[in-house]
Amino acid sequence: VVTGEAARDCARHFIQRWNIHKADKFRHNESYPYILPKSYDDDQLLDSSMLCEILGETQKPIRVDAQCVRSASFWSCGIRTIEHSIQNAYIHMIDSAQHFIYIENQFFISIAEDITIKNNIGDALFRRIRRAHINKERFRVYVILPLLPGFSNVNAVQAVLYFIMRSINKGETSLFERLKRHGISNPEEYITFYGMRNWDILMGTLVTEIIYVHSKLMIVDDRMCICGSANINDRS
Repeated sequence: VVTGEAARDCARHFIQRWNIHKADKFRHNESYPYILPKSYDDDQLLDSSMLCEILGETQKPIRVDAQCVRSASFWSCGIRTIEHSIQNAYIHMIDSAQHFIYIENQFFISIAEDITIKNNIGDALFRRIRRAHINKERFRVYVILPLLPGFSNVNAVQAVLYFIMRSINKGETSLFERLKRHGISNPEEYITFYGMRNWDILMGTLVTEIIYVHSKLMIVDDRMCICGSANINDRS
């Protein structure tokens, strides 16, 4: 449970999206009213006593520095200037990493110098790994992905795999090939990609199945974490 300014920002983001879609699709439908955000003073935002009472908790909650980040544009929030604070947070955390980066994501689509793919997550990883190589730092990136995209349509599966492989190690603009061109002969000394499977013995036969990773998580040095619903692709 999140309280404070981050929770307020999440609520206002929901209200903003609700109102823009109300105006667009249900303008004359009274079943879907416009919502006005509640106003708070600083003391109310920082007071967690009411939350503890509702949850029946006796211990004081842990206080952390938390920020709500988002991707927002005209179609989703009615704003003319695209906001990409999620991408900004990812890049800042990658640039600030000192020892390791752990990523779990449903996708990894971030291709350099591409006319279609525009996000800069792959570029940030490339810069940080290259810096570690130049400075002879002990630095690791771990990326956990699904072994296969979770789509029933074969063409969609092939398309997603194509862009993921182009992002990782297929083609001159892939992350691995760029690292090799800059003197890192074995990129896996710095970054590795994993998929997960579960297994069991069923009626005397070994059976396995894919563990479909759907989380969108990045942990940096056990100091910073970003967790939400944004995939590593342009849509998110």
